[in-house]
Amino acid sequence: MTRSLLLSIVMLALSGTALAVPGQLAHQGRLLDADEVPLDGVHSLHFALYDDTDTLVWEETHTVDIINGFYRVLLRFIFHCGR
Repeated sequence: MTRSLLLSIVMLALSGTALAVPGQLAHQGRLLDADEVPLDGVHSLHFALYDDTDTLVWEETHTVDIINGFYRVLLRFIFHCGR
């Protein structure tokens, strides 16, 4: 009985977290200019997500050091199911 109660408490505690998407996402990519030459240096990158009605639901801008076209960022956000 105690084991069942403990399992129920754990499941109840985790049910709230199941409704939210993790708050961060590691993203990496490579940027080239129009002549397909890799970018270098510090650049401002803007990330955004839109829903199916083209409404902005999240955005974030990062200043990123791009080396030979490669960059990586940690995007931070939380979405809740059933807004």
